[in-house]
Amino acid sequence: METLRARAFVYDRLSSDATLMNLIGNRLYQWGKAPEGTPFPYVEYGPYADTPGVTMSGTVFDSAVRLQVKVWGSNSPQSVLEAVMDRIRLLLDRQKGSITNGEILTCNYIGSPPLPPDVKASGIYDQLLSEYQLYVQQTVFA
Repeated sequence: METLRARAFVYDRLSSDATLMNLIGNRLYQWGKAPEGTPFPYVEYGPYADTPGVTMSGTVFDSAVRLQVKVWGSNSPQSVLEAVMDRIRLLLDRQKGSITNGEILTCNYIGSPPLPPDVKASGIYDQLLSEYQLYVQQTVFA
């Protein structure tokens, strides 16, 4: 459930930014959901780990969700992909906000592991990846 909340937070933050949407032509997809033949560049995002009952600085959170964001390109200048990733980091790093039945207390940038180009039969695709950790607190109703 917390991964759904984290995913919704990321989608809301990214899809509501006109600058980012102009850079990627409104092509923002959940991980693995980009349709075949989607024009480049585009962005995929999704959680890959959920740790319940996390304590940070003495505060117990319902969950810490790790999430990845990937920018895909083909024959795109590296500067274009980097501009997209820089904008995403600006929109997510150290951000917080309300979500349905909960709150993202903070979203922290973890890093950007280097990835080689993805070689497929249809071509060679550039990819940039960033990882974030979101601390999620569910709203408790009395």
